[in-house]
Amino acid sequence: MKKFIVTFLTLMVVFTTLFGMAMTCSAEEINPTYKVTASNLNVRVGASLDSKKIGLLPYGSKINPISISDGWAKINYNGKIAYVSADYIEEYVPTYTNGLSDNSSDYLIIINPHYNSLDIYYGGTILKELQCATGKASTPSPQGQFQIVNKIVKPAYKGKLSGSKDNPLGQRWMGLSVPGTGGSKYGIHGTNEEDSIGTNASHGCIRMHNAEVEEIFEFMPVGTTVIICDSESSDIDVAASYGITIK
Repeated sequence: MKKFIVTFLTLMVVFTTLFGMAMTCSAEEINPTYKVTASNLNVRVGASLDSKKIGLLPYGSKINPISISDGWAKINYNGKIAYVSADYIEEYVPTYTNGLSDNSSDYLIIINPHYNSLDIYYGGTILKELQCATGKASTPSPQGQFQIVNKIVKPAYKGKLSGSKDNPLGQRWMGLSVPGTGGSKYGIHGTNEEDSIGTNASHGCIRMHNAEVEEIFEFMPVGTTVIICDSESSDIDVAASYGITIK
């Protein structure tokens, strides 16, 4: 009888351990990573619009909510409990639906004002060949190697409402790391003048067809290298001049 009790207790310990492990796995499975879908998402001390703001999460930021309830996500923000609106987050899928990665080093954009071309490379191989509008003679596009440093949904422009049809930036903005600008002066964006695509017409920014910029906005990571070079040379030669090899 004593041996039976010992065996029973041992089995109970094993069962409890395994059950606890199963419960832990389940908790991890229902606590996925989310990404921010707003341009900037307010972080608050409480689950209310009246609660004090303590920070901002830019578009694409990754968070792991502790819980989501009544339209608010409870998160850990700089070691403190905080809240963000659940209306502006969505579950993050590590690999995009088009099968591309979200690693900025896998991408390269080459913009050539001579041809008003915008070519996107993935893993060193051409992914998309698009037309764009670049700077006119009096306000040329900056040339050099830059990175995408921010991504904004419905950018505002000099009194024009963000997202309005007469906004010359369209619905999307990807800011470039041109020195001294912080990604706020030069960028790749949509336009309210789509007829200008394929010409030198901008104040230095890179205009794209709205549908096309919205498409690449979804998968182009912050940190992506962007080369702007006004040249008759091929992309291969342009990339090589910056020490980058493409096919």
